Amino acid sequence: MQEKRYRLSNYDYTKARAYMVTLKMHPQAEPLSVLAPNTKLGITYTPLTAPFADVITKRLQQYFKGGVSVRRFILMPNHIHLLIYLNKLPTAKRTNLIIVVEKCIAFLTEAYHQIHGSTDFQPLNPSWDDSIAFTPEATRRMRQYIDDNPFRAHRRKTSDFCKRRTYRAKDGTQWWYYGNLALVKYPTILAVECSRKIRTGSPLWEDWQKAAASLTASGVGIGTFMSPCEKAVQSTILKKGGSLIVLLPQGISPYWHPGVEMEAFCAQGRILYLTPFVFDPAQASAGELYKRCHAGGGLKEVIAKIACNIPSPPRE
Repeated sequence: MQEKRYRLSNYDYTKARAYMVTLKMHPQAEPLSVLAPNTKLGITYTPLTAPFADVITKRLQQYFKGGVSVRRFILMPNHIHLLIYLNKLPTAKRTNLIIVVEKCIAFLTEAYHQIHGSTDFQPLNPSWDDSIAFTPEATRRMRQYIDDNPFRAHRRKTSDFCKRRTYRAKDGTQWWYYGNLALVKYPTILAVECSRKIRTGSPLWEDWQKAAASLTASGVGIGTFMSPCEKAVQSTILKKGGSLIVLLPQGISPYWHPGVEMEAFCAQGRILYLTPFVFDPAQASAGELYKRCHAGGGLKEVIAKIACNIPSPPRE
């Protein structure tokens, strides 16, 4: 899930829907919790955990008198994720998400000072990130993101492969990657470019599955893995013990990370996400992404530069 560092322009933040908000603590602030992956929540408490939880579950919602409810939250060591619902009310009684968050920061700051006394820094950063759930599925993903966050944070902390990095190629070009960069030097690499026209169970579909199944622990498949056939190949490669180099046409945000299952493979050193494209918060258009994937916009050149030494079945 991609976090935004700005409010969405021209959007009505009084609309009744779910919003995921991320509040950040000052670097000098005391931790709100301690990562503990063997516990149910993935954290253990500090003196700030209970007072902050009380603000979120009681004081904040009582203040807005039914206009606001917090359905999910997690107190990470140095930040907080909140799933805030603005409830349906008559227009005159609605509140604004921005007001809700500002009030939440004020209440939490007060709770911090009650525990640790006055400070010469502001415990919570006044700037915050938000994402808007426009669909029930988006809300479900936000809930899952919050629930998984402590375990994923621990994985990123303990794995050298679960971090976004950059490197400069010999030709001077800048690259962004997330995962095990050593995969580009593996002895067996299969270029995966399957047309969307390849039907499930067709002879060509089966040929691609056989090629994917031939990859062992020393083999890597490389591609964008976007078509149905490519996704099936991706699954087969991982099941057979092979690895993946996934090319991302949209770039890699500083806040980006893959899904839980794929991040686990990253932690094992079996996946490399790679891109030559600068991440743009406004995002490239669907047409531009399609061009990058299929019309020589950069990703095919990546495949060409890496020694793909297994004959690939035809695209279609």
